[in-house]
Amino acid sequence: MSRRSHIASPCRFVYESAPHRATGNVYEGTVDLQPTPDRISSGVKYPSRNDGTTFNNNEGLLPQQPAGYYTEYVVPTPNVKGVGPQRIVTGKNGEVFYTPDHYKTFTPVKR
Repeated sequence: MSRRSHIASPCRFVYESAPHRATGNVYEGTVDLQPTPDRISSGVKYPSRNDGTTFNNNEGLLPQQPAGYYTEYVVPTPNVKGVGPQRIVTGKNGEVFYTPDHYKTFTPVKR
């Protein structure tokens, strides 16, 4: 199954504040989400062990679905070394959600 169908054409720009648990607010402004779906579609994995892995929705903030339904991907955060707090979470039916704050809040960017 191609991942391309799960991430095609999300909302490109989101204005957010992306806080970091250890250091506070590390980024505020317009986030260009498109490079992450482009990376995923081309098969490139972000250098993080969790990029492209199952998102379990332990917080219960996304619609309840069977185990293995959601996948998470890292969205690089400017001025942060390593993995920052931003993620895109995709569902098997094409849903795309953005979280600027490591799963505390979600914004639907494609359904």
